[in-house]
Amino acid sequence: MKTRSKATQFINYRLHTDYEPYEVIEMSANGKTAKVRRMICERINKEDDEHSPGGFCCHTSHPKGQLWSYESNEDSPLWTMTLRNNGGWQFRGQKTVYTGGSKGNLADEPFKYYDYNF
Repeated sequence: MKTRSKATQFINYRLHTDYEPYEVIEMSANGKTAKVRRMICERINKEDDEHSPGGFCCHTSHPKGQLWSYESNEDSPLWTMTLRNNGGWQFRGQKTVYTGGSKGNLADEPFKYYDYNF
């Protein structure tokens, strides 16, 4: 796995109940525009999940939480995200979301979560 600089920042993008980390490659001088790329994420403790009857197929719980490994993905295309007045990051060309839906948050660590129950 490749190491990253301590100064690297991430935008953890929420899409309803899931989170997907994007690595910030370049930030504008005013801090309102970022070039980002999606990271490679691999679940490392899926065997700890517990399944019980219900839902469409079953309910999945994560008693130890979800643990992921993260890696830069130099083959991923670059995307542009902009900081909106609501404090969230959106992909350029998307409408600003004020409730629910999807938006990103700037962070010092990547964060991935996959909702198996949705």
